[in-house]
Amino acid sequence: MISKQVIATLGALALCIGFSDIAVAQQSRAEEIQERNAREGRPAEQPRNPRSRRSQQDAVRQPSAEENLTHAQTALAALGASCTATEAKLLGETPEKTKVYEVVCATGPGYVIQASTPPTGEDCLLLDSASRLTRERDPAAPTGTLCTLPANQNLIAVLADYATRAGVACTVNEGMAIGKGADDSIFYEVGCDGTDGYRLSRKGDVVTKTSCLQLASAGYTCRFSTKAEQVADLQKLLAGTDAAACAPTDLRYMGGNANGEFIEAKCATEGQGYIARVKEGLVQQVYPCATAQQIGGGCKLTPAPAAAPAPASGGRL
Repeated sequence: MISKQVIATLGALALCIGFSDIAVAQQSRAEEIQERNAREGRPAEQPRNPRSRRSQQDAVRQPSAEENLTHAQTALAALGASCTATEAKLLGETPEKTKVYEVVCATGPGYVIQASTPPTGEDCLLLDSASRLTRERDPAAPTGTLCTLPANQNLIAVLADYATRAGVACTVNEGMAIGKGADDSIFYEVGCDGTDGYRLSRKGDVVTKTSCLQLASAGYTCRFSTKAEQVADLQKLLAGTDAAACAPTDLRYMGGNANGEFIEAKCATEGQGYIARVKEGLVQQVYPCATAQQIGGGCKLTPAPAAAPAPASGGRL
């Protein structure tokens, strides 16, 4: 079963990017010289001396794409990010004159990184999710720092890759990061096309999964899954079993052990229900609710019929 303490922490995203508002220095040294000349009555095109001209030329020079890429990759390596940078855009500088870059990675999400000592930053998926969670609480809240390079708009593809690593066999169509664990693992939710979704837990390259049906048994509701999807999944599982005639209208995750997971199905037929034992995506056995009282406390959605009263005991006077 899922720990209620763990479930209770989901939804509060503890993603600290390590830097706040980015102050982009837009005014060049050349503009400063022109403004000063205007105040002092000098022609704008005439610098005060050759040294001022050289300062102006140095001020307007922008770093090349190769320089940005090299500096960003150095900062990423110092941050410990597993990213091979393929593109880097200089976003500007902080008030402390530390350069800030948006970076595209060869695989996985991109980053926004501040080349401080030590560097700070966060990946694009976490930044986007933090913004979404903030706006869930306050729709008028600022969006915060977000990635804007076209190659960094691949967030669903990144989530789909994490889901594949965890063994999820579905088409991921929605998702976001939802929190961090005490061990620095990161939690995500993914929604699947027409089927139940999952919560993923990633630490480094290792990703594990928990179905939203299982989370529901601990009182947690996934953002991107519906009861209708879960019921449809169960109906597919029951096909070809002794419970194939059951048209599920409700279901309940009961728990699991070495023999599989146990799911209760309430059927459309009044008073009919089953408990299905599922392992590796297949139903191994079904138990009618009428005779399943010894399995996990029996059915709750379709209680077994009351036992007939025992006959009155007879005896001789």
